[in-house]
Amino acid sequence: MSQPKVAIVGAGLTGLSIARQLSGQNIDITLFDKSRGVSGRMATRRVALQRQTLRFDHGIPGLTSDQAAAVAALAEPTDPPLDNLLSNVNHTPPDMAAAKQPLRTVAEGVNQIGKWLAGGLAVQLQSTVTSADQQAEGASWQLSLAENAPYADAFDLLVLTTPPHQAANIVSTNRSPLVAELTALRPLGCWTAMCVTSRQLKGPTLIQCSGEVVERIICEHKKGRDCGNLGVYTVQAHRSWSQQQIDIEPEQVGADMLRDLTTEGYDLGHIVHQQMHRWLYAGVQEPLGRPCLVDTSRKLICAGDWCLGNDIDSALSSAAAAVAEIRRMLD
Repeated sequence: MSQPKVAIVGAGLTGLSIARQLSGQNIDITLFDKSRGVSGRMATRRVALQRQTLRFDHGIPGLTSDQAAAVAALAEPTDPPLDNLLSNVNHTPPDMAAAKQPLRTVAEGVNQIGKWLAGGLAVQLQSTVTSADQQAEGASWQLSLAENAPYADAFDLLVLTTPPHQAANIVSTNRSPLVAELTALRPLGCWTAMCVTSRQLKGPTLIQCSGEVVERIICEHKKGRDCGNLGVYTVQAHRSWSQQQIDIEPEQVGADMLRDLTTEGYDLGHIVHQQMHRWLYAGVQEPLGRPCLVDTSRKLICAGDWCLGNDIDSALSSAAAAVAEIRRMLD
């Protein structure tokens, strides 16, 4: 009997976690991602400046101890330990709801966690899935990539771990009831400023701000990286504020963010480099409230952090629920 073929669109934490949990279970899994690399919002930007390679974790700053343990549990016996990547320094927790757990960071960049998860998996990078179609309910899924190029293989089951509006666009022609639920979820963006300054702020690795614009400052130079005397910062705005400014010019947004920091008493010093990044889909305004969306008749599942709460814990919980549904459908 041939192995069932499963396509997973999106190689961020949710997609990679699903694929990891299904690997070695007589299932043929292929991941697709539009980017040049895996990891999604576990993203690291590198900048060469003053003979230094500086790194910005401009999506998430790291993992809490519990999150790191959950990801490490996905290891295969032949994998190097995840702990080899993670620091043992007790950093400030990413938010006050994190039970004051220490933050585990990665000196080489948080995207290394995604690369670790992707080890041994079949991943098609720079592959934008524009549509997925079935001839009838329960039939095989045929994917079309950018420029309407059909992918050679058909799939018995489709898992979408993209932001909900992107997922809706991919399956919009299939009359699945999931499309209406996906399009009802309103996105939240996030503006991020990556700054290099002539001096380093004293204090913790992660600083929670109290202003209306900036949510937190991540001091990248405190993650065991060689930054010389430079201050290296990822500054993230509140998602609600970011969404209101989502179409504003990056230079203006960056100026507003730095002005807010000054008002709040955070002086980063003389800025020698600054880049802006706009996450169009950093979350949703109101999470779905269920761990994943399932259309059993079409063998279609949609999962992601947007299902439960726009964070790492939600991504992992959604992945676990999706895996249970996949096993049930393929049983």
